[in-house]
Amino acid sequence: MKVFVINLAHRRDRWQHMSGALSEVGIGNVERIEAVNGREADLRGCIHHVRMWLYNISPRRTLGAIGCFLSHRIIWRRMVDEQIPMALVLEDDCTFGAWKPEVTALDLPAMGLDMLRLGANPTRYGNYRNQVTRTPLKAVSRSCPGFDISLDQTAGTLAYLLTLDGARKMLRCRKYWFPVDHFDVWHRFYGVRSGLCLPRVVEQFASRSDIVEKKGFRFMRRWRRRASNLLRRLLTRPLQTG
Repeated sequence: MKVFVINLAHRRDRWQHMSGALSEVGIGNVERIEAVNGREADLRGCIHHVRMWLYNISPRRTLGAIGCFLSHRIIWRRMVDEQIPMALVLEDDCTFGAWKPEVTALDLPAMGLDMLRLGANPTRYGNYRNQVTRTPLKAVSRSCPGFDISLDQTAGTLAYLLTLDGARKMLRCRKYWFPVDHFDVWHRFYGVRSGLCLPRVVEQFASRSDIVEKKGFRFMRRWRRRASNLLRRLLTRPLQTG
């Protein structure tokens, strides 16, 4: 199976980490894909501004996210151009302490899946159910018993298996207008059927993110969210009588 690792040019430390970690668990056929740095690349023509505005995303805060989307898109294009039936896509901050090689033997098309997420960020959307279908799937595979496939929404494209058909579907999104890890949007607009492997077999190590906005933007967004929640409570509270 082909393995792609997305890595920014200036994060050679992460590439060294991934090379050693993949070697330890016996994962070979690895190719490094140089990530698109959204803060340095020319993004003209890469953004669907109308849809992004409708999706309520501020361009100023999403340069890293746009670069992430374009980096993954390089791999999807490679899969289609080279007719790669299935690939393992990894970002460069993975750990493999819970890795089970049997997961690569799962027959995703037989389970009705285009993508299987092997790791996810549990700190976001942890209790958010996928809006497309609220019933979890159960993976049935003789070669790999014991894996459950959930359709819960989670954040992050840390690690996933992607089929060739899934790559074709994702290439229909030609310009960025939503974060690449909003899987319910992929399903709703592009027909991408994705699931989350449970238990997770890839974890994320603690490291400074190269995608999220700077602290100042996070600070402003946090206070804007609090103000919005307060205003909503004031407008929707019942009238006091008596």
